[in-house]
Amino acid sequence: MNTIETKPAYKRLKHTLLEQIRSKKLAPGEQLPSLREIAEAAGTSIMPVRQAVEELENEGLIVRYHGKGTFVNSKHKHHTQDGVREIALVIPGIDENPLFARQARCIHEQCIERGYRQVVLSADDYRLETDIIEGLLSMNISGAVIYQPEIPEVAVALRKLQEQGLPFVLQNYWQLPSIVAPRCSTDDFEVGYLTAKHLLELGHRQIGLLVSDSKYETVDPRYHGYLKAFIEYGLSPRQSLVKYPQSILHKPAFIVEWSEGATQKLLLEHPEITAFISMAGRHSTLGVCKAVLKTQRRIPQDISIVCVGLYGSYLMSTLDTPKITSVNLHEDIVAKKALDMVIKHIEEGPQVITHQLVPPTFVPGESTAPVRYKKS
Repeated sequence: MNTIETKPAYKRLKHTLLEQIRSKKLAPGEQLPSLREIAEAAGTSIMPVRQAVEELENEGLIVRYHGKGTFVNSKHKHHTQDGVREIALVIPGIDENPLFARQARCIHEQCIERGYRQVVLSADDYRLETDIIEGLLSMNISGAVIYQPEIPEVAVALRKLQEQGLPFVLQNYWQLPSIVAPRCSTDDFEVGYLTAKHLLELGHRQIGLLVSDSKYETVDPRYHGYLKAFIEYGLSPRQSLVKYPQSILHKPAFIVEWSEGATQKLLLEHPEITAFISMAGRHSTLGVCKAVLKTQRRIPQDISIVCVGLYGSYLMSTLDTPKITSVNLHEDIVAKKALDMVIKHIEEGPQVITHQLVPPTFVPGESTAPVRYKKS
């Protein structure tokens, strides 16, 4: 009988306190009335009050200090929605980029297994991501996985999250190096090394390179891995064979359009090119293939191509191309590890800041061949 009577009272009390916290009637850092005062105001016994307070504490909404009292948590940790803790995924262009959509599905599945709910926050423009990140502090979330672009405003927004103690993990390797925060990514240095080494072993020396950022020489580990392979062969890559977009691109249509134009320009300016590496992603590879085929060159007899990221059948079906030699970035593993890092912070408290690297895998295809097979 006591259980039947207590449970509804406990639920009502918890809901009342939760609404007061969400509405800021009980502000962050404010002390709650004593258990007895809450019980008297609600016209109930202390038992359901204690149950409600204990659950709110377990969920991170309030914190109790021995000898001092109970306070609203001011650090935005372990927030819940309807009793289920939520983790935000901040990711660009999810409606237009299949890669980001797959990562969202992976994190969604992992959240369900771990007892969390995923909240996806996405913008068509990288510049809008700053507002999304800043808005995380006003949401009842426990943590976030953030795929962040190289924009100074984003760095400012991320520092605000750190100041408020919101657990988050960055899912990039080299963007925003000024931010000291947990990260999880593919080992991009190894990505660049594997792609260049493969082509160099086949005898290619004039290699066109498409990268995603104008500052590739200083901040892009893929390019640094590419350099290591050339150095091992006693060679110096030619900067004139490198192309990059003038602005950040994440919409597939824009990536394909830019990479096709960049490839056409390189082939026109440097007809001696025998191979291309598309470090700007799989959609960039589609643009490279389109440009090569338009010049009546064959893949791989005339031009060899290596793609960073698996070149899926949904892309291959658009052109009559062989199976593309590629590097598997294991994005699903990266997403899972990033989520694991966030949850560990949520459940165990702040962790030592680490950068977890997932090794890439080279996937041989039919789009590369030794230079001797190239028609003169």
